[in-house]
Amino acid sequence: MIARGTTAVSSVSLPSAHGPLAALRGAGTGATGASALLVPGYTGSKEDFAPLLDGIASEGISPVALDLPGQHESPGPEDPAAYLPDPLGAVVAELVATLTEDGPVLLLGHSYGGLVARAAVLAGAPVAGLTLLGSGPAALPPGPRHDALHTEPACLLGMADGLRGEPDRTGDLAAVLRRRNLPGLVVAGQHDDAWSVPDQRDMARRLGTEFVTVPGSAHSPNTENPRGLLAELLPRWRGWLAGR
Repeated sequence: MIARGTTAVSSVSLPSAHGPLAALRGAGTGATGASALLVPGYTGSKEDFAPLLDGIASEGISPVALDLPGQHESPGPEDPAAYLPDPLGAVVAELVATLTEDGPVLLLGHSYGGLVARAAVLAGAPVAGLTLLGSGPAALPPGPRHDALHTEPACLLGMADGLRGEPDRTGDLAAVLRRRNLPGLVVAGQHDDAWSVPDQRDMARRLGTEFVTVPGSAHSPNTENPRGLLAELLPRWRGWLAGR
């Protein structure tokens, strides 16, 4: 067990079809019984969410920051197609179902992790709410980040294919959110240089969810302005859990 700020954080393994997935899990200090599953983006890892763990735990919500299959300390298959949003979304949906046995689960996906989180909800993940952070409605638009998506091994190659080719499934997700009466939130860094802020705002409009920006940040508010991000997330997450 390691300490991050005031929160005791354990390195844990979570079961999946691809083998144990590495995660950091913090103990919530209250009685909500809820968890927040945090899904990183392309080239990311569970450590990307370290600046958020104390703040989330202080709300009585147990943060679970994940390495997706093939990321950092999690094993993964050799087939690049296994790293597209739908297959990874199925993995996340299974994890959500397992975590839900202990209480409601809030799902947050950052960047490519947002596409994966969307796929998880479309696959039926029993979430209590969905937050898309610095993500978009479809493939990454043309620009320097898009042009850099030529790499290996299989995990990065497969995710790069997803970032280049993911279709716009905003309408599908909006229908699921409405049918299941699920709360949602789209969060963008004030100066996001991946998916544009107007595109993310329009995605929120189409989803019928709230949209907020985090000042003093670009594509990764979780590391660039974690306090500002928590100030937007936590009041809304409290409201979602209280309304269940």
